[in-house]
Amino acid sequence: MTRRIAWVSLVVVAVATAAIVVVTIGGGQASPIKIGVLYNSSGGMKWLDRPGLEGFRLAADQINAQGGVVGRQVEVVEMDGTTDTTEMTRLATRLVSRDDISAIAGVNEPLHAISPIRGALRRADGGLITFEHSEMALAVGEVTEAAGIPFVTAGSTLSTLPGLIGDDVFMVAATHDAQVAAAARYARDELGARRAWILVDEGHDFATSLAASFETHWQERGGEVVGTDSYPPGELDISAQIEGLQGLALQPEVILIASLQNEGGYLVKQLREAGVSQPILFADVVDPRYIVAMGGNLSDVFMATQGSLRTENEAVAEFIGAYQAKYQHAPESTTAMLGYDTMRLIADAIQRAGSPEPGRLSESLAETVDFAALTGNLSYPDPSHVPVKTVTILTYRDATPTVAAEIAPS
Repeated sequence: MTRRIAWVSLVVVAVATAAIVVVTIGGGQASPIKIGVLYNSSGGMKWLDRPGLEGFRLAADQINAQGGVVGRQVEVVEMDGTTDTTEMTRLATRLVSRDDISAIAGVNEPLHAISPIRGALRRADGGLITFEHSEMALAVGEVTEAAGIPFVTAGSTLSTLPGLIGDDVFMVAATHDAQVAAAARYARDELGARRAWILVDEGHDFATSLAASFETHWQERGGEVVGTDSYPPGELDISAQIEGLQGLALQPEVILIASLQNEGGYLVKQLREAGVSQPILFADVVDPRYIVAMGGNLSDVFMATQGSLRTENEAVAEFIGAYQAKYQHAPESTTAMLGYDTMRLIADAIQRAGSPEPGRLSESLAETVDFAALTGNLSYPDPSHVPVKTVTILTYRDATPTVAAEIAPS
């Protein structure tokens, strides 16, 4: 009996030892942390989303090279929304149906449909830059919220987005309201302007809400709006509006243009050619190429936006160098920085939570304070999960965007 017990014990020990060996050899590498990423790698928004996706990938590569997060590598599960809201919804549903996805990220600003501007704005490859109707962030967020998966949108600037969806939605970009507030503050404090004139695209909620927000912030700072005019969507001959501006008895000291992102330069060109010399403000313009591409006099044009690729910031310079090394070309827009920031923010929250479990990750994201993002230190001070962060003011020198100021939240 004693020998039998000893033999059984020996077998148990042997089996246990074998199991340990199997785990060590075959399972020593913990399974990767999987992050679903939804960008439009094809379709009309490819030009906007590709840099964001490339920035996201770069951040994941760097994190993995440094040992990963909580001892595990990060795996980016990429899916192409094809610039189609229905497809984006289908892909989000597919991602959340998996049991190994910790978060879903990506999805740039929902844009509105407009017609190409008579071929005036073209990409470097000669193709027209066009916008497609999309409510992608909202569509994806509704899917992820129902599944209890954190959704970190890299490029949406609609401040009401988290409130429209729920508790597990987080924004990385500064909202358009924050950018407008920064533009108003810069014009009052740095340019010394007191009187403003507003030109707005009357056919798009994005533009009309931006104009209304500017007027509110401007008046809160003691400014006066001496006039407001508008133009129909796609009808960009503003000669009548310019005539009205020049006929005002009390001339403005600054002009705000509230337009869709690829219209601004065309409007600036007309104003300058008509002899309008006052400083011109924009807000929530992702890419300064929209302004430069139209030509014309760019002196005294100021943009409130998401960081800058042309800055003396050492972290941004290192990012640009790493991006060039990986992709053999420079980042094309600040959406690359937003994608990079998004991946790093998620990794930081996982590290603080000690786990990639979606519920714990969401709680950790909500506790973020002063995260060092390339596009401005980021905090979520209240349950809205709308970021409080610095806004960059760009101006132009020899048609090159240059940082004029960094406006900290007030």
